[in-house]
Amino acid sequence: MPKRQIQAKPANLKMERNFARDVKVFAKPNKTNTTPWESLHTGRIIQSVVIWKHEQHERRVFVLPAIIASNQYLELMHFARDVLAALTTLYMQKNSPDNPTLVTTYSELCRVLGISPNGETKEKISDALAILVMYTIKNQSVVIRFTKNGKAEWGEEIFGFLDRAVWVNALGDLDGPKEKLPPRKQRLEITLSKKYLELLNMMGPKKQTLLAEIPFSALQATRQLNRKQIVPAKNIIYYLAGRGGNARLKKDTLINIMGIKNIRPSKTNKTMLHILECMATKNILSYRFLSPDLIDLKLCCSAD
Repeated sequence: MPKRQIQAKPANLKMERNFARDVKVFAKPNKTNTTPWESLHTGRIIQSVVIWKHEQHERRVFVLPAIIASNQYLELMHFARDVLAALTTLYMQKNSPDNPTLVTTYSELCRVLGISPNGETKEKISDALAILVMYTIKNQSVVIRFTKNGKAEWGEEIFGFLDRAVWVNALGDLDGPKEKLPPRKQRLEITLSKKYLELLNMMGPKKQTLLAEIPFSALQATRQLNRKQIVPAKNIIYYLAGRGGNARLKKDTLINIMGIKNIRPSKTNKTMLHILECMATKNILSYRFLSPDLIDLKLCCSAD
């Protein structure tokens, strides 16, 4: 099959819409438990695994090997979401639907993410890729197929985003690597999981897809916010992108999406309003109260 056309620079990042709007998938857990062993979405058995739920009665169980479930890695969950969006974007640009392996470079990933390609960034991307390969969600609801009348059939399964991530950086013989490849010839080979691939390529009889577009300029603008505001702001951007760019939300729902946790409700509301106002000032979104408890939100940023 012919390859998709490569664009010079994406205005928007792409991601499966339901994972874009499901902020819990990339939320840092409050409490985790360790089990002796667990199987990952690839079928690989791992010893010493960390598991968690975000809500006590939730069916979903989130799984990461203990070796990469340290606080240092869990702090990168929101960045792993950005990396997944960048990989999804590149896959949709470069690959034919039947080819699950994306060939790219750290420099190209940085360009799509809009960040500088330096040593610190490379390490962060490597850690994010490690998370995305190992990260497993059990009892995850996903679209299985579209019916002939355009409705979606849903089911639960063991889910993961990536099957493999390899940095090809050396040449050698059967005994091992002998020489480093020059930086311009080094590459990343990323294999998307079969199910994530199906979701990206799925199309209904009315040409509907499961893709969401996350405004590149909106993600860029979050860097101008206070450090503590960035993750709540990105949560709103991804959520609204998964909803088509706008939504009417109750205050409690919005606070939950943003991930704001304060003991006093008055402080929680103040924090929420401050973040919304900062985002509006940066032309990321517009908002208005339809009632004291209902807010209308719309992303301002769009494709260039």
